[in-house]
Amino acid sequence: MVLPTISEDTISLAAGDEIILRFRTWEDYEALLARREDKAGLRIRYSSKTQEIRIMSPLPKHGNQADLLADLAKVLLRQIGKDWQSFTPITLKRLKQQGIEPDYCFYIDNRESILGKERIDLETDPPPDLAIEIDLTCMTKPEDYQRSHLRTLDLPSKSIINLSIRFAAISRVSN
Repeated sequence: MVLPTISEDTISLAAGDEIILRFRTWEDYEALLARREDKAGLRIRYSSKTQEIRIMSPLPKHGNQADLLADLAKVLLRQIGKDWQSFTPITLKRLKQQGIEPDYCFYIDNRESILGKERIDLETDPPPDLAIEIDLTCMTKPEDYQRSHLRTLDLPSKSIINLSIRFAAISRVSN
């Protein structure tokens, strides 16, 4: 058995593991993000409402499911003649309130405003038009993508489709 490790130098979890750190601050969240650097293997999210940091290491099939849904979105966008810019992985933050890491996000209507950017800052950049998150370990709660939570990130939800709470949450977050 491999035990989770969080130290000054490393964050290490086995595939499928999840750690919840309670009574944490935004500064704790930022410190964990900095420690992880840009390594995509771990997902870290923060909620000021619950004062929780959740750290998850995706299962191997997680990436396959995310790619499948992102490919489906791309096919549909091509079919209707829309250009897009997608990001994966990405951390979307609203300063001192919430940080989430959808598997993919797409800029469709707001594509022009983020072209050429390597990082998205929701303080100045528009939110993505579409966010896809796969959840095989129940880390994502449906309310994470509900309107009240999306407003925290200024992601104005038009519709939310839960294919399966244990499988995926897809959120269309603008017109």
